[in-house]
Amino acid sequence: MHCHSPVSRFGTVGRFPSFRLLRFRLRFRPLLRVSSHPFRKVNPIPSHPMNTITVSAPRFRSPSIASIESVFPGKGKAAKAIFRMRRSELESLPAGDARVRECYHAPSTSDVRLHCLDALLETFGIEAFQTRNGTWVEYLNTGDTYAPTIVRMNGHYRIASWGDIAESNGSL
Repeated sequence: MHCHSPVSRFGTVGRFPSFRLLRFRLRFRPLLRVSSHPFRKVNPIPSHPMNTITVSAPRFRSPSIASIESVFPGKGKAAKAIFRMRRSELESLPAGDARVRECYHAPSTSDVRLHCLDALLETFGIEAFQTRNGTWVEYLNTGDTYAPTIVRMNGHYRIASWGDIAESNGSL
């Protein structure tokens, strides 16, 4: 029978480091240099592959350029660029900056993103409703309940009509 030891996610058993962690420390000792100053870090070896910074993709799904173009002709590439932007880039846009300035508390990144999309796609604002199971659905108001638009539901963006979502989830 296999016995599980109480190993934490940091590779330690209680207060003592595991063999795997010690082996890592010995192997990468030159990379783990620390400055003598308690608050200043030394950049170890700039050209080493362990020190490269990778830019991660957004952690949500967004519609393709073709599907955005089918609903908002001529604006697919610009809208997809907004979906790929980080918060600082969104705040540098005029609509994002205006949204941040008008809020007393900092708005969420998705809220700033929707306001930037609203300005780009020239819709009639952002609206939201709650489904029967408690899920919030945010969408760009195109003026028609069953016209396809950009909808944010469960943290993901899609092209759909908010009326169909409301009917299928029982909120109308």
